[in-house]
Amino acid sequence: PVAIVSKAAGFGDGPTFVFSLLSLIPQAQLLGLFTEQIALYTNEAIGGLLNATFGNLTELIITIIALRRDMLRIVQVSLLGSILSNCLLVLGSAFLPG
Repeated sequence: PVAIVSKAAGFGDGPTFVFSLLSLIPQAQLLGLFTEQIALYTNEAIGGLLNATFGNLTELIITIIALRRDMLRIVQVSLLGSILSNCLLVLGSAFLPG
């Protein structure tokens, strides 16, 4: 609601983006809690698959919306950013212990 009011009041794109970003934090926490609870009732493989799938749900939603609006460059950059961040996270995690 704050982002909608920000946009309607004409605060600009920057503050509206920040408000929208902050509103995603509790939703991401609930989604993580949901996948953890589902994983308790399934085996390890299905729990990991659900966690990986729902962990990228926001990227999937952005991709679908961008493709429907013919924003191919946004989809390409989003996928590239996802791949690079995952590679750097894995590499950094490998360097951390040893």
